Amino acid sequence: MHQFLAVVAESDPLIWRRIQVAHAASWWDLHVALQDAFAWEDRHLHEFHLGGGRRGERLRVGLPFEDDAIIPGWERLLTPDIEAGLQTCLYLYDFGDDWRVSLTYEQRVAPDASFRWSRCVAGACAAPLEDSGGIHGYYDTLAAAKDQRHPLHRDVKDWVPKGFDPTHFDPREVVVSDPRRRLKALLAGMKR
Repeated sequence: MHQFLAVVAESDPLIWRRIQVAHAASWWDLHVALQDAFAWEDRHLHEFHLGGGRRGERLRVGLPFEDDAIIPGWERLLTPDIEAGLQTCLYLYDFGDDWRVSLTYEQRVAPDASFRWSRCVAGACAAPLEDSGGIHGYYDTLAAAKDQRHPLHRDVKDWVPKGFDPTHFDPREVVVSDPRRRLKALLAGMKR
């Protein structure tokens, strides 16, 4: 298994997750694990930026919609990139909100028969709310929801889940879905 540290860029306090994925995992599998660990809904485009392309250019792995330069994540395995020296990369999600997650490869860990594809083993702080406008919009949303005198309070008070605690995170609450099933649904939706 491979272990990664995922940190939401510019979060303060740090919003992070420690993810373990199977040795045979693809970049798509890691994407699914990240989506579930951050409680995002996988409704937007994503891509990973990796070093190691020819002549030193950055490789882009993710959803290849309308962009032939992006390698489909389900077609590229993690292990060859790790064995080639990958230490860090960037995960981008929702290009409008511009979520940036720094990924650091930490180590290879012993296989564990108790899980099938990937899992979240640690982390801190609640996942940023999807569609909140990136990290700064997320913090602005939280401030507006908390302050009844804030000019945007009425707009966001019902949008932030009741009892939402931005400091809470428990990895035992993360359920990572089957990446193959999610890919099948994605590809079926593309054919329509």
